[in-house]
Amino acid sequence: ARWTAQIGGHAYTYEIVSTTRSVTVNAGTFEHCLVVHGRADGIPGATNEYYAPSVGRILTSFSTDNGERRNIELLSYKPGDMTSGYK
Repeated sequence: ARWTAQIGGHAYTYEIVSTTRSVTVNAGTFEHCLVVHGRADGIPGATNEYYAPSVGRILTSFSTDNGERRNIELLSYKPGDMTSGYK
């Protein structure tokens, strides 16, 4: 799936690039993650958001030709725990 949005005068394009990714963060390894890739017209680089089933967003990163930098990462997770575990 692909969609666009207008934010701050820029056109952003988002695309689901995977629904089967295995992602490891500080809180552990999560299987079958949804990965959404976002890019703004005229702005180098892209955002990547990773969502784990029954958990939600576990990682947000920014990628360029030089690699990927993690911005927000789930630090801990316990099923049923509603406290914030992000840094």
